[in-house]
Amino acid sequence: MGGPGSGRQRRKMTVEGCRTLDLGEICDGAALRRLPRGEIAWGDLRAGRTHALLCYAAAEVVPRLGEPWLLLCYVYWPTPTAYARSDEIELIGGGGKRYAGRCPGCERPVRKLYAPPGEVLFLCRLCHHLRYDGSARAKALRRRAVLGPVLAELAAMQLAGQAVLSSSEARRIELLKATLGLADAGPAGVRLACLRLRRAGLSYRQIAAHVYRSKSSVARYVAAGPAGIDLEGLYDEHIVASFKGIDRQFADGDLKAIDGELAAMDVRAKRLGLYRRPPPGEPEHGGLERQGGALERVSAEEEQVYIWRCYERLREQGQRRLSQSRT
Repeated sequence: MGGPGSGRQRRKMTVEGCRTLDLGEICDGAALRRLPRGEIAWGDLRAGRTHALLCYAAAEVVPRLGEPWLLLCYVYWPTPTAYARSDEIELIGGGGKRYAGRCPGCERPVRKLYAPPGEVLFLCRLCHHLRYDGSARAKALRRRAVLGPVLAELAAMQLAGQAVLSSSEARRIELLKATLGLADAGPAGVRLACLRLRRAGLSYRQIAAHVYRSKSSVARYVAAGPAGIDLEGLYDEHIVASFKGIDRQFADGDLKAIDGELAAMDVRAKRLGLYRRPPPGEPEHGGLERQGGALERVSAEEEQVYIWRCYERLREQGQRRLSQSRT
């Protein structure tokens, strides 16, 4: 039996898979003082289905001595039929500075709080042990770095209209490119090989013999052209192929070589984004709906009384909203 900390470590969930309470969106641009109340609904908003609801209200707490501070109270329903969870967040900022809130868990000033699936408390990223997923721009750049030559080739095919090459040298190069790695090619790679072989001047029957497909399938692939190639599938097939072909010296028991190859594979996997974890459950969209009114001012002595009364109002407001969404 292994000791403490041994064994496979649980992967961290990403912030993209959590419901987000964006304090900056609620407070910035003087919105907090003009529109101090509101609702955030998560779910399939186009179909009118609400999966979760959060109602909030802000107030300014004024002490006898010292500077006043802002307080945000909220009531959160993780599901339409679940028990509502209440909490308050101390807001900081204003006066030319960006608003933030103190995390209820660690009291760090943060701009966003998160509630992972199954959690009923909004905390910061560190308290919930979350990580950021790679940015969409980084993924696009990584994909383009891998598929760049293929994308340029497909664009040239599209402009040329699948014209057959006439030069013998170009024909030889096209044949070489088409058959290179064809034994390990997946569906997208086979389609690309069919287009290359057709440009090289081969008939459908000859192409079918190379790619081990029927002549009608080859004709269908060629007719679809570059638009029929799944670029995501081609990218995945390229990644899988990049991890094949481990050196034969592994059979000799060279542990140093094995460690070096495994380390290189781990680096490639991280660079290609293979350790990403998709958000669990059904994709959700959060919609913020602000409500107008004056920002309430509460004395420091009445702060707790105000908080409980605010919770009652927010619960009634949320129950009305949830009952309307169910009808």
